[in-house]
Amino acid sequence: MEPEKKLARDLTILGVVILAAMPFVFSELGFRQRWIVESRDGVAARADEVSFRHKRRRGDRVALHTACGVYNGRYSHLAGRVTISDLSRPPPWCGDDAALIADLNAARRYRFVDGKLRLETDQGHVLLLRRAA
Repeated sequence: MEPEKKLARDLTILGVVILAAMPFVFSELGFRQRWIVESRDGVAARADEVSFRHKRRRGDRVALHTACGVYNGRYSHLAGRVTISDLSRPPPWCGDDAALIADLNAARRYRFVDGKLRLETDQGHVLLLRRAA
């Protein structure tokens, strides 16, 4: 193979590798999953968004996006067990958010059922979340 063609091929391969790696570099080697709250204890819920963000350096974060605001906290998970903590407190006029935050903070187990994320608390409450589009 001619040196010019070999160099062009190598540069093309290098460019593809760099482009493929850019999202991971810019997100600090992390990823984000967005879920929509579909139901709480079998009752349809309004479409609040829960996003889980995994980062290597600054830990795992969770954010709850509702009509009243955004509540941030931390989470950890391992082998079907989950711990969500430090979700910020809602204002007094957002009572529905307070109940949802309490359920998220009390979540202890998770599993995937038919492509949906099921969070279960020790008190028997169940949150069902579907992937955001």
